[in-house]
Amino acid sequence: MEFQVVKSSAAKAKVAITGSTGSGKTRTATSIAIGIHKCLKRKKLPDCPINFLDTERGFPFVADAFKAAKVNVGLSNTRAFVDLVPAIQMTAKQNGILIIDSISHFWDDITESYQRTKKRTKLDFQDRAWIKQEWGKFTKEFLHSSCHVIMCGRLGYEYDYVEDEESGKRELQKTAPKMKAESETGYEASLLILMTRRLEFSAGNPEESQQVHIGTVLKDRADLIDGKSFVNPTFKDFYPHFKVLDLTGDNAGIDSDKTSDHIVPKGSGAGRLLREERDVALDEVKELLSKHFPGTTGEAKKTKADLCEKFFATRSWVKIKTLDLYDVKIGRNLLWEELEGRTYGMETPEPAAEVVAVDTEKESEIPF
Repeated sequence: MEFQVVKSSAAKAKVAITGSTGSGKTRTATSIAIGIHKCLKRKKLPDCPINFLDTERGFPFVADAFKAAKVNVGLSNTRAFVDLVPAIQMTAKQNGILIIDSISHFWDDITESYQRTKKRTKLDFQDRAWIKQEWGKFTKEFLHSSCHVIMCGRLGYEYDYVEDEESGKRELQKTAPKMKAESETGYEASLLILMTRRLEFSAGNPEESQQVHIGTVLKDRADLIDGKSFVNPTFKDFYPHFKVLDLTGDNAGIDSDKTSDHIVPKGSGAGRLLREERDVALDEVKELLSKHFPGTTGEAKKTKADLCEKFFATRSWVKIKTLDLYDVKIGRNLLWEELEGRTYGMETPEPAAEVVAVDTEKESEIPF
């Protein structure tokens, strides 16, 4: 391992834009790409080509913008994940700019291709691990390639259990917006923009309205426009972020060839460990039900089956044993809270210490 003296802040633009349908993702990506192109042209550098991966036929609606800017665009209509990494590599050789619209379709393709090939209707942990590993090949190219990449993606949400203040029950609710792809994809970018839209009505004529697009910066590594919102945003609005970058320099990539493979013990059996962890969780469920509802009476059996249906969506123990580790853990944790009255893994609180009354007449004897 070595540390090197930093000679420049060279970097390539890595932008992610997420939003719902019609929120203005494609037009914002187009404006940013043209803006970067103009910056490079102003420095009298060789022509910087723009390539466009179009998964939803959005290019024809922004073609005039490229034409007005006198920019030639290379177009490819594909949703196949196998085309994604080569597209970045090809654009890097051209030292160009790549627009991906939308990355969500490539995620859908690799997931659906795996399910079709493996004849899966539901993905378990081992399946997700393979998909995540393959998707990592794209992430590596996106971050470390020597080209500017602007990717658009459909809007999704993160979910978490939130406790209701009145009932005390925990409900699954939306918490934060994210890009519909592998969970960390949107946050890999140096600039992450959330696009939304709203209707604005004319004060003079309530029947007249216009659609307004708002771009909100969810992440800016330069920390100059973080959290700011822009109406009908253009490259000029986001320019402070790009001004920090040396758009003409080589990307300072990470040494991804060096790994820690040599410290991992051979034959660790990750799959076996996952199965063992699931078996432990299943056993905890079984023992927890037996603890609170011992015996084999009809009433005990019915109560156990009711709880299984409530937290595992089935009354069959055989079916519960086929669930993946994630679903078993979620059900176990909620069942634990229901029956034990505390979060899973939390120790039983110690009984409150007995309060001893102090004789005020002997207050002077208290040692403080």
